[in-house]
Amino acid sequence: DWTLLDSDRFDKLFLGLYASDDVLRTGTAAVVEQIARKRPGLLVVHIEELVDTVCCDSLPVVRAHVAMMLGHLAPYEHVMPLVVPALLEMLGDVSESVQCQALASLATIGGNYPNWRSQIVSSIAPLRFHTSTVVRSCAEQAVRLLSDSQSVASPDRNAGGDSGSV
Repeated sequence: DWTLLDSDRFDKLFLGLYASDDVLRTGTAAVVEQIARKRPGLLVVHIEELVDTVCCDSLPVVRAHVAMMLGHLAPYEHVMPLVVPALLEMLGDVSESVQCQALASLATIGGNYPNWRSQIVSSIAPLRFHTSTVVRSCAEQAVRLLSDSQSVASPDRNAGGDSGSV
């Protein structure tokens, strides 16, 4: 059961994100992201590594998992100054999957933190006119969610509850 994983084991697993083998790195990213859904606090100590190194991985699938991981950190307001700029940068990724995962994570964060909402909306609004239908759709949904409601997450989200994506 991944929810019983202690921080030492998680830290060792996290090192797999630096493996030279693409398959191992991809699998590790998927597992770390799954664990982060239930235990996002395990990622907090790795935030600088996520935004400085891992989000620049050569594989789009790894970068997409990182975008999801960053969204799972929404309950931790103190890391938002690192998370939001990294996700905003990921909006310019060449991969549509990475862009859409970054949009979903930004929508979650913007729903939780009104102080970030206007910057997030102004950054994602132009993507409603993206050449990709998928990115346009994701951007339209994110803007609509942030414009129509005060929060896209459950009320216990800021108290460190589970974090999901939009």
